Amino acid sequence: MAASANRLATEAGCEILKRGGAFVVYWDNRVKKLTTFDACETAPQSAVP
Repeated sequence: MAASANRLATEAGCEILKRGGAFVVYWDNRVKKLTTFDACETAPQSAVP
């Protein structure tokens, strides 16, 4: 799922996800904190959750 204030940006985000990309930028206005998540890399086969 991709969401943004702009339809074209959302469509681009969906295409990125379909191709294996995963990156999130999240602004928490309540605490005024920016958090990013980069999940584009492939984990090693031996990795466990």
